[in-house]
Amino acid sequence: MRVFDTYYFNIIDKVRFKDTKPYIDKMLKDLGLSYTDVDFMLYEVVQDKIPEICKKMPNLKKYYFYDKTDNNYGISSVTKDWQAGNVHANKEDWGDVETVFSKIPRPYNLPFGYYSLSGINWFQDSDPSPAVIQWDMWKNEIPNTHFAPFISNRILQLRCYDDGIKHNNVAVSIEITDGDAIRDSKPVIEKLKPYFGEPQNMVRSCTFSKEESERNRKQEKEACKALAQKALSYLPQPGNMGAIQFDKDLGRVADKKETDAAFKGTGFERVKGQPNWLHLYCAMDQTRGYKYEAFVQKISIGNIFRCWIDITGSNFRIKFEQPDYAVDQEGKSQEILNQFAKFCVYAKEEFGAEIEKSFGKTPEWFFGQK
Repeated sequence: MRVFDTYYFNIIDKVRFKDTKPYIDKMLKDLGLSYTDVDFMLYEVVQDKIPEICKKMPNLKKYYFYDKTDNNYGISSVTKDWQAGNVHANKEDWGDVETVFSKIPRPYNLPFGYYSLSGINWFQDSDPSPAVIQWDMWKNEIPNTHFAPFISNRILQLRCYDDGIKHNNVAVSIEITDGDAIRDSKPVIEKLKPYFGEPQNMVRSCTFSKEESERNRKQEKEACKALAQKALSYLPQPGNMGAIQFDKDLGRVADKKETDAAFKGTGFERVKGQPNWLHLYCAMDQTRGYKYEAFVQKISIGNIFRCWIDITGSNFRIKFEQPDYAVDQEGKSQEILNQFAKFCVYAKEEFGAEIEKSFGKTPEWFFGQK
């Protein structure tokens, strides 16, 4: 098992997207750090800019791909046999790759992708090799996503059209595995703050061997089915959507007052900082180390809401999502939310024991910070 901390930054107030690579190069030089590899991916939903790029920079033709399933065209260092480790660009092509990214968003207005400097020596004994996040993802296809299917000691510049001009998103991944112990990644981040600012978020993740990963995914699916079956005895079925009303104000429908009332005394605490249309309540299982997150989302139209629960540990993620509810009178959502809260308590206090049989306990350090 290898363990990574990934920190997310928005560095738009430090540098523009097209100038990010030189900026990061200078930062690494200032800090006495270096990287061993470059990997990248860019794709578009119509064949427009990619052929132009390959014509101007013939060395990049070897990275061209077409995904007929989603009708996406792109260039990627990640090949179809990426699971064998074929994920990096040839060193002689690094300059061309940097040139392409320095011309986003103009004239190459490519919507999705990433640019990764991998194998950074955050620690003297850092392992430069990538670790697969999930072995059964994308099977034998090129993963046309703006997130790489593997993780390493890296800085990842993300390109997502939806981010707009107010974002230049960067992810920093640091392996904290140190034999049987876990390192502290915070001293590394402290060195990066003068260049990147404060991180917006941090995610800790574990990677496993192919056999372990495939076993975990199989047991995840079985657990999701079991949880969904149990939900039938707690939650009413949504039925048809004939109750949708666009022109009638029903008053409170899955608002803060109702959700707070439903979760009062359950051990699930409201998580602050969410938008007013999304409510999140969280509980930790101190015995097994699992995290339980209950979500209630108010849909922006009509009188509709949905709710779901995520259960996560170091080696699994189990999710149950109920189809949308449409209520036809005030107070109906409160009844459903009360039942949903009871179901969440069951998931934590009883279903957790079933999860433990398959996945064991999650170490204290996984959700805790060193």
